[in-house]
Amino acid sequence: MIDNLKRHANNIGNRIATINPIVFLYFSIFLITVIYFWSKIVAIFKSDPTAKDEAIKVTNTNKAYLNSKSITSDGYFLNGLGQKTKYRITQARQHAEDLSALLKTYRGAKWYSMTVSFFGLGSVSRVKRILNPNYPASFRRYVQEVYRTVYTDNRSLQTDVRAALTGFAGSSAWDNNLTKYFIN
Repeated sequence: MIDNLKRHANNIGNRIATINPIVFLYFSIFLITVIYFWSKIVAIFKSDPTAKDEAIKVTNTNKAYLNSKSITSDGYFLNGLGQKTKYRITQARQHAEDLSALLKTYRGAKWYSMTVSFFGLGSVSRVKRILNPNYPASFRRYVQEVYRTVYTDNRSLQTDVRAALTGFAGSSAWDNNLTKYFIN
């Protein structure tokens, strides 16, 4: 039985060795492109009424933030001192949409996401990169509110992230930076 396994492993190794390396390059470029543009690919298949409803909800949220003087009229966030930051409202909306897509697909492939995240490619590392505590408080509040009201059905971003980052046997990828992100 062990000889059969060795023979099969050698056959697989020989087949992989005979593949042209350019095929691996093409495959890796394809895979990286799909991962990088995943949210835009998902947006292509979104139904039109859903997209219109989301646009209306985002517009209402934008008006509320404009009225509360958290953003400028040209879409930039203001920091605690009332100064214009480099962060735009479109970037915050994109973060909320990305988090929604990641956390929805994360549940189905949790083992995959946890495994690949050790190499910096999975959902855990992507969620941690999006939830950077260095963003202004108004930016972070906007992401949380748009996530809750537009892209999910009044679910808390913090609760969803905490559940998504809980791995095998109660292990957790939650860290201090994520705690800082949710402190307004």
